[in-house]
Amino acid sequence: MNRKLKGRGVVASAGFCIAGVMGIATGSYAGETKVSAEKYEMQIFEGGVDAEKIVAGDFTAAIEQIQLNELGKSKYERSTNLCVALTLQRDFPAAETECYKAKRYSVRSYATLLSLPYTRLSNREKQAVALNNLGVLKALQGDARDARELFESAKKRSRQLESISQRNLAALAQRHELDIASR
Repeated sequence: MNRKLKGRGVVASAGFCIAGVMGIATGSYAGETKVSAEKYEMQIFEGGVDAEKIVAGDFTAAIEQIQLNELGKSKYERSTNLCVALTLQRDFPAAETECYKAKRYSVRSYATLLSLPYTRLSNREKQAVALNNLGVLKALQGDARDARELFESAKKRSRQLESISQRNLAALAQRHELDIASR
């Protein structure tokens, strides 16, 4: 079941555009927000101050909020939101650590009692989100081959999130064509 929430358009620093808001629910409620990095799309989990700060483009405050608030979100959700915030802040080494943690946590559910309403995504959908976000990180680092493999893997994991991975593959192909033309 897809549920669309009212979109927001906010331009943040470093050339990143924060895009519309989208909720994805499977069975119960699971809030997820789509964030664009250049022409790529990443997903964060809403339902907290950290998500609001990411959408507003205040990445430093979002990172501090996530690191201070251990309650309320699962390890997977915290790592996912840190992965996105750090990627958008262009702190690629720290982002890579958190993206790989989110990928690892997506295999099993590490839900806390307070985060249960937000962790209703299946493990395959969590893996798709983690792989897609990691793919965006790799694309922004210039690693087109790994990015493509990660987007393809994400696409296979979840039909519900397949369109996001497909758009990221298209953005990657367009960027690759521009890189070749500029040589």
